[in-house]
Amino acid sequence: MPRLTRELEDSLYSRGIRPIIVQSPRCNEIWHEISSLIPTNIKGYIKTLFPVMAGAAEAALADPKLIPMFNLLSFPATPLIIEQLAQDHRVDTIFPDRIMNAFKKIPDQGVYIDGLNNKKFTTTYWTKKLLGIAEANVEGWTGKGVKVVIADTGAGLHQQIPFVQHQTVMRGQYTDGSGHGTYCATVIGGRDAQDPAFRVSCSGMAPDADLISVKCLGYIIGAGKESDFLAALQKAAELGADIVNVSLGSDQVPGRIEDDPTVAAINMLTEQNRICVVASGNTGPKAGTLNSPGIAPDALTVGALDEITGDLADFSSRGPSPWSEDPKPDVIAPGVRVDSGTINLLDIQGDRRPQRFSYLCGTSIAAPHVAGLLACARQMLLSKGVLLDTKLVKEICQMYGEDKNNDRGWGMLTFDHFKSYIQEHT
Repeated sequence: MPRLTRELEDSLYSRGIRPIIVQSPRCNEIWHEISSLIPTNIKGYIKTLFPVMAGAAEAALADPKLIPMFNLLSFPATPLIIEQLAQDHRVDTIFPDRIMNAFKKIPDQGVYIDGLNNKKFTTTYWTKKLLGIAEANVEGWTGKGVKVVIADTGAGLHQQIPFVQHQTVMRGQYTDGSGHGTYCATVIGGRDAQDPAFRVSCSGMAPDADLISVKCLGYIIGAGKESDFLAALQKAAELGADIVNVSLGSDQVPGRIEDDPTVAAINMLTEQNRICVVASGNTGPKAGTLNSPGIAPDALTVGALDEITGDLADFSSRGPSPWSEDPKPDVIAPGVRVDSGTINLLDIQGDRRPQRFSYLCGTSIAAPHVAGLLACARQMLLSKGVLLDTKLVKEICQMYGEDKNNDRGWGMLTFDHFKSYIQEHT
């Protein structure tokens, strides 16, 4: 059927109703025409759509969402409406509105570690040293003047991030019930603080960066629609983000690049000189396990290093991409049992102690390390009259990193890469 992605066409009649994303330069016009056709009994379909969100998602799923920056409109539709849209010459593409999740390594792989089990762990105080950012901070490169948007579960009140700005694209949802977004924010730009249970220090990578939390995942478990994430990317652009941290994704990777709307969105932000730092996913160790949007060619995709052993984390998703010959991920960063500030669900499930700090595992933990590092590097290069964008980051990785492969990318990104570039090219 024309204009449908392959995945949507194959599953079109498997559900009575499903959320979709319509790409069209005339989204407003289309919505006014079909709004009367949207089923009023949406609540009866919630369990079929998203069992984990039954009840809490009713209002969110029933509401259309316009994302004009990317010419997108999302809403729940019946197969009949989808068929009609597929024949409409004003429509470019119709995508399924996939579920996006905050990346967490699942419990049976050991993501939530009980401190009483004497497991080895580290803190952001030490990962910051490992990446060369601690020294960079002393030299004055603290991310000052750089705007970092965290598209995630929100950011709650926490002593490490009293200055974070709060935005949401999820109607009626503002708080971070998960703690995932709070954790990412403290890694990127948290102030120095001590975990009271273990009396160890934690320290954000770019403590003077301008942090903005955009909530696009919720329902406590850290899930949301792809259209919410796309709306968060639009919000990031509207807010003037220099760097966007994306510690989320879906393992439902379309077979064709044109069937993934997040690719075009990330491309657009990249063209605007915004760096999208994206977690690769936690579905390794097999090849070809990259998640979306980490699989996007223009994303700076981050895998997870086990900084305690020096090995690539077993769970870190690997390439190759089905869309490109360029290896993915692009870089790796610490992502195994790293202690930092968090709240609510992750605080309790991490080390089983409600002290507002926890050590966690995942590429979600690796990505904010890189986002914070790049905030410091962007500040430093701007002082030399050089704008650090995604293209330049990848050129620097190619110059000073390892030979790129589908497991480690160019290897661990450090601040020394950028110092070397300045010494040799400015």
